[in-house]
This record gives sequence, structure tokens and C-alpha cells, in this order.
Amino acid sequence: MKKILLGTAVGSLFCATSAIANPCYTEACGADAAGPYMGLELGYGWYDEGSKGTIDNSGERANTDFGLGGYNGTDNGLGVFSGGINFGYLFPITDSFFLGPEVGYLFNFQTPDYKWKFGNSELKYELKDNTIIPLLAVARVNVAEDFYLFAKLGVSYVHQKLSISGSGGLAGVDFANTVPIGDGETASNWQFTGVAGVGWQVSEDIGLTVQYTYVDGDKFSELSPYNYLAANAPDIDTITYQAVTAGLTYSF
Repeated sequence: MKKILLGTAVGSLFCATSAIANPCYTEACGADAAGPYMGLELGYGWYDEGSKGTIDNSGERANTDFGLGGYNGTDNGLGVFSGGINFGYLFPITDSFFLGPEVGYLFNFQTPDYKWKFGNSELKYELKDNTIIPLLAVARVNVAEDFYLFAKLGVSYVHQKLSISGSGGLAGVDFANTVPIGDGETASNWQFTGVAGVGWQVSEDIGLTVQYTYVDGDKFSELSPYNYLAANAPDIDTITYQAVTAGLTYSF
């Protein structure tokens, strides 16, 4: 009987020691992290404004090209309430390290816009439609029983639609009475995407996260009136997007 009790005590001590040496030995942090999951993110997103003085890719300014002073772009609402959803699967590499694929969808609850002002004239760019679908590889490292770090790298399919209107005129084009210049300028591209964040496993199935997201692209300043109206204007590309969000993940 004493041998049985001694064996039980030694076994319990061994398990306790293992758990202390490896905090992610517990189910909540270890094996339960593997498998399918879904997540929801909400927070603040913004688009890259770029240089307000830029009129084209060579960095020329308005007073050189048009003899106008005070040519500048203004951020009138590039910061927006944003969100995202994602679905993924994590494979256990070790007790505390996991890898897997993820697909998601990022969206805005507001319409960001950007204004170019030159003399008494103005052009306004509104990002009416913005679709971002990330395809990412995910790495997760459990650093404590309920705390983990994660990073995501990959590409996103980005589709954006610009509505452009203006007042005044430029280079012989009349913008009077805010006549629409275009309501269907679209851009689509595959862009580099990176995510970094931290998480807290509040239960075996539910985790809370905070993350930073970066989706590469061009700047709003590169869509200047000169670039947009010139005969040799560059193609309109997607605008760089960034966000800081808090989220909830559920493991199946």
C-alpha cells in the first residue's frame, strides 16, 4: 500500500514539475490550440496619405506645373472604423508552437476620402468600395499558460473603387458645380500582407487578441489631379491599408 501511495505521489510530482517547466503543458494552452478556428476583429484602420506636396511620381509641385500656390492634399477622413473575420487551422509542431493557413475578409464601416486643393479648385477622391481578402500563413507561440504571440505573412487580394468629383478647373477641365469626374475608377491587385499580435486564452475554446495589420499598396497623394488627368497618367493602384484591432477567436 505504501509503495502504491509513494508511486502516486512521485507521479503527481513529476506531472506538476513538467507543467511548471513547460507552461503550455496544460490543455488550455497546448493541445487545444491545434485545429480549426474562426476570429472576429474590430478597431481602427487607416489609409496611406503620402506626401501632401507631391503632384506626380517625380515629386513636382503645383506652382511649377500650374503656377498655383497652396497646392496640397488634405486628409479628410482616411481613418475609419474597421473590422475583419478569418478562418484558419493550426497544426501542432511542438507543445507550444503551431503553424497553419488562414483566409479572411477585411472591411470598413466608413467611406474614407481625400481632397486635393489647388487655388480655388478641388478634387475629392472617395474610396467607395474596398475589398481585402488575405491569404496568410500563421505562426503561434505559447509563451505562458494563457498568453501567446502570433504572426501572419502572405498576400491579399485587394479591390478598390474610387468616386472622383470636383469643383473649379484644372488643365482645361471644368469641375464646376461639383460635376462627377468618375464613379467607376477601379483597381485590383495582390498585395503583401503582414500581421503581428498577442493573445490571451481565456478558456479552452475562446481567446482574446490585439493585432496590427499592414496591407501594402500606393499612397493617396500619388492619385494627384496631375497624375489622374495627364495623358500618360500611371494606372490607379490600390491604397496602402493599416489597422489596429481587438478580436475574439473561437477554436472548434
